[in-house]
Amino acid sequence: MHGLFVLGTTGERPSLASSVQREFVGRVVRLVAGRVPVLVGISDASPAEMTKHMLEPDTIRRLADCPNIVGVKESGGDLGYFADVVGVARAMRPDWSLFVGPELLLPEAYELGGHGAIPGGANFMPRAESPGQLHGDDGE
Repeated sequence: MHGLFVLGTTGERPSLASSVQREFVGRVVRLVAGRVPVLVGISDASPAEMTKHMLEPDTIRRLADCPNIVGVKESGGDLGYFADVVGVARAMRPDWSLFVGPELLLPEAYELGGHGAIPGGANFMPRAESPGQLHGDDGE
């Protein structure tokens, strides 16, 4: 295991109060004790909050100044936007990890300079060797 991703969109996070979410993240970070990275989902299922809002490149630039932010997961499926995020990250924070959500976009994300994916499909088929295996296309 290379890290933990907690409070993602495919788990119970939407049903938890924000105070419970904060407590949960604190406990996970304490239990992990620096052994692996802990990534935390900050999305929201409420249309009135953060759902379906893209962060403008200028916002990404401002976030790059925050040392506790160590990467970006982009799940919108817009590879042009992902390329913009990669460009900002490479210029300002080459240490950032850059992920996509949809596993089908992983090959293109790699070509653009991304590092991997945090896909929902990995929850039910974590050992798939290619995005195609998650969708029944194993190349045979």
